[in-house]
Amino acid sequence: MNRMRDLTLISFVFFAGLLTSCANNVGRSWVAPDMRTASLQKLGVVALTKQEVYRREAEWALAQELGDRGLASYTVLPELRALRDTAAVVRTLRENGCDGIVTLQLKSGKVRPDIRSAPRPAASPAQVMDDYWVDPSAQDVMAFAAGQYFTVEVHVFDLAKGGMVYNGLVVEQGARDTQDLVRMVRRTVMNDLRRKGVVGSQR
Repeated sequence: MNRMRDLTLISFVFFAGLLTSCANNVGRSWVAPDMRTASLQKLGVVALTKQEVYRREAEWALAQELGDRGLASYTVLPELRALRDTAAVVRTLRENGCDGIVTLQLKSGKVRPDIRSAPRPAASPAQVMDDYWVDPSAQDVMAFAAGQYFTVEVHVFDLAKGGMVYNGLVVEQGARDTQDLVRMVRRTVMNDLRRKGVVGSQR
């Protein structure tokens, strides 16, 4: 009887630790108080990164999670430099049926970022994209070295309201390559978006 109780306690501690470690990947998560549950029908996915291969893999992965609710921007804006014309990005995604935009800012570094820092105010998707391209520190080349931290900052914008409705910061460590990083991040991001009611299930 004692042995069974001990095994139950060990199992509980193990799974509690597992859940805690998974939850810690989302370092910051905020949703607008007036956000209506799953009100966005189709999100244009824009991955901000200096390297085209990372952009395509990240956008494809999140669009796959969203199903019919997602559109990877590279399918309508195939060249990386097209993302620098932020007004054209918003216009093109609107024209392709998107009522919202989700931006992913991909960064890497050897120092774990401060996950408690408050999100910077973002008035529009264009502002987030413009800020990214003018800040050289945000455009570091990804390096898959041992112990490297990878940070993905996520913004979701409601195009009808013209403002940000979600901000999240995901921190991962130990990715071996781009595909491994995308695999780690995609579910973390989507689980938080669904839990906060920003997007619904796939259609």
